[in-house]
Amino acid sequence: MHYDADELSEREPDEEEDSGLREEAASPVALYRDGVQVHRSDLPAVFPVPGGRIEVATTLYGLSRMHFVPDGGEAHVLRPHPHSPEGLRASFARRAPRASRAVGRIAAVVLLAGLALTLPQGLETVTELDLVRGRIGSFTSPIDLPAWANTTLVIMTTLAAIERALTLRRHWLIDIDTMWTGSD
Repeated sequence: MHYDADELSEREPDEEEDSGLREEAASPVALYRDGVQVHRSDLPAVFPVPGGRIEVATTLYGLSRMHFVPDGGEAHVLRPHPHSPEGLRASFARRAPRASRAVGRIAAVVLLAGLALTLPQGLETVTELDLVRGRIGSFTSPIDLPAWANTTLVIMTTLAAIERALTLRRHWLIDIDTMWTGSD
């Protein structure tokens, strides 16, 4: 499988390519068998293969799903290409499992902290709108970070989200602040 993070092709898909689930257009993905491209679709995609199907989806931060789903069976994650960003991250996990787990845990903590810090600030921003303030009142966040801290928080949560995407991990709470950018 090959995922192109480039611009969409402008051509119309043929019947074979139209096997993907199309919520909105995203970068194309191609399925190869023995080095020959057999399918191409925009993301999210579902490719029919003997014995089941391959499902692929992404978020702004990278792949969020790359599974083989057998007919009548349970889905399991496919191994990424060794030279893809996801494959390089998996290689790091095999070479240095303790360091990999530490990086993963730090990413989860950063995302949870980012969620805890941004929710009150976001709620305050929403309740400043006249329509909302008139119905439920206003809210003053107990957290008032300076601009440099908010910028640092955005950078750190973006890096943590990329780390989570590279490991193909998703959790409804940990990744809640990045789900709005997803296509799944």
